[in-house]
Amino acid sequence: MKFLICALMRITGTFAMADTTKCSSGSDERILFLYPEGSGCKFDYTKAGTTSTLATQKVSNTKCVEVRDAVQAKLEAAGYKCEVAAADGVALPATPEPAPATK
Repeated sequence: MKFLICALMRITGTFAMADTTKCSSGSDERILFLYPEGSGCKFDYTKAGTTSTLATQKVSNTKCVEVRDAVQAKLEAAGYKCEVAAADGVALPATPEPAPATK
């Protein structure tokens, strides 16, 4: 059930808690951190121990999700392997498989 909820949050771009993605290539690690801020969002990116805010939005989280997805796509194209960390610390695939259809 936790996987389904996290997968739906990841696919739809909606969230009620922080979404942390860790991308690694060898010993190099990048952290993508998307979290709610008021009724909007904030997206931080950590590289070499330095964190920068790359996107904020006052209402909704559309811009933060778009920027996070673009950064992740660039990292994966450069050979990084990215994993989403769930709220309980369980690593999930960055691209979850769709939930099976129910009748």
